[in-house]
Amino acid sequence: MKSILIATMITLFFTMNPVFAGDSGQEAGNYEDFRPEANDAANDAIAVIVNPMNRLKTLTIAQLRAIFTHKARSWNVVGAAHDLTIRPIITDNASPVHEVFRERVLGGGEFQEGEVLSMDDEVLMEVARDEAAIGLVTLSSARDHRGVRIIGVNGKRASLDNHDYPLLIHTTPTAK
Repeated sequence: MKSILIATMITLFFTMNPVFAGDSGQEAGNYEDFRPEANDAANDAIAVIVNPMNRLKTLTIAQLRAIFTHKARSWNVVGAAHDLTIRPIITDNASPVHEVFRERVLGGGEFQEGEVLSMDDEVLMEVARDEAAIGLVTLSSARDHRGVRIIGVNGKRASLDNHDYPLLIHTTPTAK
Protein backbone atom coordinates (compact mmCIF):
# COMPACT_ATOMS: atom_id res chain seq x y z
CA MET A 1 0.00 0.00 0.00
CA LYS A 2 2.86 2.36 0.85
CA SER A 3 4.46 1.81 -2.60
CA ILE A 4 1.14 2.61 -4.33
CA LEU A 5 0.87 5.84 -2.36
CA ILE A 6 4.46 6.82 -3.23
CA ALA A 7 3.95 5.99 -6.92
CA THR A 8 0.73 8.06 -6.94
CA MET A 9 2.51 11.00 -5.30
CA ILE A 10 5.35 10.81 -7.83
CA THR A 11 2.88 10.63 -10.71
CA LEU A 12 0.97 13.63 -9.37
CA PHE A 13 4.20 15.59 -8.93
CA PHE A 14 5.30 15.04 -12.52
CA THR A 15 1.79 15.60 -13.86
CA MET A 16 1.11 18.76 -11.89
CA ASN A 17 4.55 20.41 -11.99
CA PRO A 18 5.92 21.83 -15.21
CA VAL A 19 9.35 20.81 -16.42
CA PHE A 20 11.49 23.79 -17.33
CA ALA A 21 14.32 23.80 -19.82
CA GLY A 22 17.56 24.91 -18.19
CA ASP A 23 16.27 24.21 -14.69
CA SER A 24 18.93 21.66 -13.81
CA GLY A 25 22.17 22.91 -12.33
CA GLN A 26 20.92 26.43 -11.62
CA GLU A 27 22.27 27.95 -8.43
CA ALA A 28 19.73 29.35 -5.96
CA GLY A 29 18.97 32.97 -6.79
CA ASN A 30 20.81 32.86 -10.15
CA TYR A 31 17.88 32.84 -12.59
CA GLU A 32 18.49 35.90 -14.78
CA ASP A 33 18.60 33.78 -17.96
CA PHE A 34 15.90 31.38 -16.82
CA ARG A 35 13.20 31.01 -19.49
CA PRO A 36 10.42 28.59 -18.53
CA GLU A 37 9.32 26.34 -21.34
CA ALA A 38 6.45 23.86 -21.10
CA ASN A 39 7.17 20.39 -22.45
CA ASP A 40 4.66 17.83 -23.65
CA ALA A 41 4.58 14.75 -21.47
CA ALA A 42 2.67 11.57 -22.18
CA ASN A 43 1.14 10.56 -18.89
CA ASP A 44 -1.08 7.79 -20.24
CA ALA A 45 -2.32 6.23 -23.45
CA ILE A 46 -5.50 4.79 -24.86
CA ALA A 47 -5.43 1.02 -24.71
CA VAL A 48 -7.54 -0.75 -27.31
CA ILE A 49 -8.66 -3.92 -25.55
CA VAL A 50 -10.27 -7.14 -26.71
CA ASN A 51 -11.29 -10.39 -25.08
CA PRO A 52 -8.39 -12.89 -24.92
CA MET A 53 -10.36 -15.25 -27.21
CA ASN A 54 -10.00 -12.66 -29.98
CA ARG A 55 -6.58 -13.38 -31.53
CA LEU A 56 -6.35 -10.13 -33.51
CA LYS A 57 -2.99 -8.47 -32.81
CA THR A 58 -3.44 -4.94 -34.19
CA LEU A 59 -5.93 -2.60 -35.83
CA THR A 60 -5.27 0.46 -37.97
CA ILE A 61 -6.66 3.89 -37.21
CA ALA A 62 -8.96 3.45 -40.24
CA GLN A 63 -10.26 0.13 -38.89
CA LEU A 64 -10.90 1.66 -35.46
CA ARG A 65 -12.74 4.54 -37.13
CA ALA A 66 -14.87 2.03 -39.06
CA ILE A 67 -15.69 0.08 -35.88
CA PHE A 68 -16.69 3.10 -33.81
CA THR A 69 -18.67 4.75 -36.63
CA HIS A 70 -20.62 1.55 -37.30
CA LYS A 71 -19.14 0.98 -40.77
CA ALA A 72 -17.44 -2.29 -39.71
CA ARG A 73 -19.92 -4.50 -37.91
CA SER A 74 -18.26 -7.91 -38.03
CA TRP A 75 -14.83 -8.94 -36.77
CA ASN A 76 -13.96 -10.71 -40.03
CA VAL A 77 -14.22 -7.35 -41.86
CA VAL A 78 -11.21 -6.09 -39.86
CA GLY A 79 -9.13 -9.26 -40.15
CA ALA A 80 -10.27 -11.46 -37.27
CA ALA A 81 -10.73 -15.18 -37.83
CA HIS A 82 -14.32 -15.18 -36.56
CA ASP A 83 -17.42 -13.39 -37.83
CA LEU A 84 -19.01 -12.30 -34.56
CA THR A 85 -20.78 -8.93 -34.52
CA ILE A 86 -18.44 -6.33 -33.03
CA ARG A 87 -19.60 -4.90 -29.70
CA PRO A 88 -17.81 -1.56 -29.13
CA ILE A 89 -17.66 -0.32 -25.54
CA ILE A 90 -16.49 3.18 -24.61
CA THR A 91 -16.22 5.40 -21.56
CA ASP A 92 -18.39 8.50 -21.32
CA ASN A 93 -17.34 11.90 -22.61
CA ALA A 94 -15.93 12.95 -19.21
CA SER A 95 -13.01 10.59 -19.85
CA PRO A 96 -9.82 11.79 -21.56
CA VAL A 97 -9.95 8.53 -23.54
CA HIS A 98 -13.24 9.60 -25.10
CA GLU A 99 -11.94 13.06 -26.04
CA VAL A 100 -8.54 11.98 -27.40
CA PHE A 101 -10.03 9.09 -29.41
CA ARG A 102 -12.66 11.43 -30.92
CA GLU A 103 -9.92 13.89 -31.92
CA ARG A 104 -7.30 11.48 -33.27
CA VAL A 105 -9.37 8.64 -34.68
CA LEU A 106 -12.77 10.13 -35.48
CA GLY A 107 -11.37 13.48 -36.65
CA GLY A 108 -13.50 15.34 -34.11
CA GLY A 109 -16.64 13.47 -35.15
CA GLU A 110 -18.97 11.60 -32.87
CA PHE A 111 -19.04 7.93 -31.92
CA GLN A 112 -21.81 6.28 -33.94
CA GLU A 113 -21.58 2.94 -32.22
CA GLY A 114 -20.73 1.88 -28.73
CA GLU A 115 -22.14 1.03 -25.39
CA VAL A 116 -21.21 3.89 -23.05
CA LEU A 117 -20.04 3.07 -19.54
CA SER A 118 -18.82 5.54 -16.95
CA MET A 119 -15.60 3.91 -15.74
CA ASP A 120 -12.61 2.02 -17.16
CA ASP A 121 -13.23 -0.85 -14.72
CA GLU A 122 -16.72 -1.38 -16.16
CA VAL A 123 -15.34 -1.46 -19.71
CA LEU A 124 -12.63 -3.92 -18.66
CA MET A 125 -15.20 -6.27 -17.07
CA GLU A 126 -17.53 -6.18 -20.09
CA VAL A 127 -14.73 -6.86 -22.58
CA ALA A 128 -13.47 -9.71 -20.38
CA ARG A 129 -16.97 -11.25 -20.47
CA ASP A 130 -17.70 -10.94 -24.21
CA GLU A 131 -15.58 -12.43 -27.01
CA ALA A 132 -17.12 -9.96 -29.49
CA ALA A 133 -16.34 -6.85 -27.43
CA ILE A 134 -13.74 -4.16 -28.07
CA GLY A 135 -13.09 -1.41 -25.56
CA LEU A 136 -11.18 1.83 -25.07
CA VAL A 137 -9.63 2.50 -21.67
CA THR A 138 -6.50 4.07 -20.24
CA LEU A 139 -3.37 1.99 -20.56
CA SER A 140 -2.74 2.41 -16.83
CA SER A 141 -6.03 0.69 -16.00
CA ALA A 142 -5.68 -2.11 -18.57
CA ARG A 143 -2.04 -3.04 -18.03
CA ASP A 144 -2.56 -5.45 -15.13
CA HIS A 145 -6.05 -6.70 -15.97
CA ARG A 146 -5.83 -10.40 -16.80
CA GLY A 147 -9.26 -10.68 -18.43
CA VAL A 148 -8.43 -8.58 -21.49
CA ARG A 149 -5.72 -8.29 -24.11
CA ILE A 150 -4.29 -4.98 -25.29
CA ILE A 151 -3.85 -4.87 -29.05
CA GLY A 152 -1.61 -2.63 -31.13
CA VAL A 153 -2.66 0.34 -33.22
CA ASN A 154 -1.09 0.74 -36.66
CA GLY A 155 1.22 -2.13 -35.72
CA LYS A 156 2.58 -0.19 -32.72
CA ARG A 157 2.58 -1.57 -29.19
CA ALA A 158 0.73 0.49 -26.55
CA SER A 159 3.37 1.88 -24.22
CA LEU A 160 4.29 5.25 -22.74
CA ASP A 161 7.85 4.54 -23.86
CA ASN A 162 6.77 3.97 -27.46
CA HIS A 163 6.60 7.48 -28.91
CA ASP A 164 5.32 6.03 -32.21
CA TYR A 165 2.14 4.76 -30.56
CA PRO A 166 -0.58 6.99 -32.06
CA LEU A 167 -2.89 7.12 -29.03
CA LEU A 168 -0.68 8.60 -26.31
CA ILE A 169 -2.50 11.01 -24.01
CA HIS A 170 -0.42 14.18 -23.64
CA THR A 171 -0.74 16.94 -21.14
CA THR A 172 1.14 20.19 -21.39
CA PRO A 173 2.06 21.47 -17.95
CA THR A 174 1.50 25.15 -17.37
CA ALA A 175 3.63 27.50 -15.30
CA LYS A 176 2.06 28.65 -12.04
